Amino acid sequence: MNGLAGAGGLLRLALRRDRVRIPVWTVVAAVTTAGAAAATAGVYPTAADRASAVAAINGVPALVALYGPVSQPTEGATAVFKLTMFGAAVVAVLTTLTVVRHTRADEESGRWELLRGAAVGRYAGLAAAGAALGATATGLGLGAALGLVLAGLPAGGSFVFGLGWTATGLVFGGFAAVMAQLSRGARAASEATLTMLVAAYLLRAAGDTAGPKWLSWLSPVGWPGLAEPYAGDRWWVLTLPLGTLVLAGVAAISLSRGRELGGGLVTTRRGADRAGRFLSGPVGCSGGWTGARFWRGP
Repeated sequence: MNGLAGAGGLLRLALRRDRVRIPVWTVVAAVTTAGAAAATAGVYPTAADRASAVAAINGVPALVALYGPVSQPTEGATAVFKLTMFGAAVVAVLTTLTVVRHTRADEESGRWELLRGAAVGRYAGLAAAGAALGATATGLGLGAALGLVLAGLPAGGSFVFGLGWTATGLVFGGFAAVMAQLSRGARAASEATLTMLVAAYLLRAAGDTAGPKWLSWLSPVGWPGLAEPYAGDRWWVLTLPLGTLVLAGVAAISLSRGRELGGGLVTTRRGADRAGRFLSGPVGCSGGWTGARFWRGP
């Protein structure tokens, strides 16, 4: 049987399940970015005001670590500096949950076992989850870009900004697909991917503040800022997440070949066969958390 047999039907099922979530997230992205642009125009109406604000922002390491630096004091760059990388991280969370929902969560619920009883190829589930990932990330990025355009900002920078969100979401969705093959459950896959997201955000923060700048280039969260929307519009930076997504997709497919349905390639560590000496007596059993502190592992 073709490994992708039935992928179209699974994709229609995934999109039907997400028929409310994706449009709502898209509208929220558009409203958020449009509101940020409108607020900036009111607070910093002149170029001198924006230059003063950007100098103050870039002079505070805590702000740079949290949001990233502002490349140039343009209206657009000043408007989206809080949303460029922080918003991309939020998009990464949403795409991670989307991929895990349509992979390991379906296996845990028994849905995928029922679907495998039909004419469904081995890789159809991953393909459908990847397509749902693309729809989610594209919707969020497109909504953000359209919100900025409707707020009166240049279209070129707006779409660089929106594609930055999309690219980051795709990368971490790809990581989630890999973790779904390695982990034993949906919760473990989500936690592993979100841990990678936190590490990437901290790496970007270090590169933008105290550390060498090349650290930011190693972080998928830093790539939307390095694309410099409204301050150069470096489209070529967005090829980095696309390449990373391809590698993650190939890895997920390769790992799925050696994994049984419902299982994970990384096994869960067994606990101790017996309780420690303290927990074997009546005092230890009634000690609650105090007794737990003296637990002896294997």
